[in-house]
Amino acid sequence: MPNWPEFKREICISNANDKILEKQLQLIEINLGSYYNKYNKTIYKNDKRWQSNKWQEMCSDNLFHVSYWNAKSDELVCFCSIMPCEESIVEGETSDIIYLYEIHVSPEWRNQKFGKSILDALKEKVCPKAHLSGIELTVFSSNERAINFY
Repeated sequence: MPNWPEFKREICISNANDKILEKQLQLIEINLGSYYNKYNKTIYKNDKRWQSNKWQEMCSDNLFHVSYWNAKSDELVCFCSIMPCEESIVEGETSDIIYLYEIHVSPEWRNQKFGKSILDALKEKVCPKAHLSGIELTVFSSNERAINFY
């Protein structure tokens, strides 16, 4: 088992806690800021800064944010943002799924299986208990680290 710190977990819905979302947005900027700078207009189809667009997305109704913090340092270790959705899998049929909006691990905590643990918990615990068919997500096509992870 990895040498993980003692955790404090925060769960919020949409913009229920701006302080938590600000920390998450900072981590997104560290991890993917260069991608969002490059693809902002393609993704959001407007001239706003990507941070403004992402903030609006993070405040979407029914979007759950699960954050894990180092209990000793109060540092954000990792988080994921998910939304239950109905998705058309086969023409004429829909399934209830989780859409994984974000999963981020702070650079100093990478390669310790935090991301894998979150994804495994979604697949093995959340989906079956909520009677969901699976998980859907998108990644930047040039983000090889994410492609290899999934």
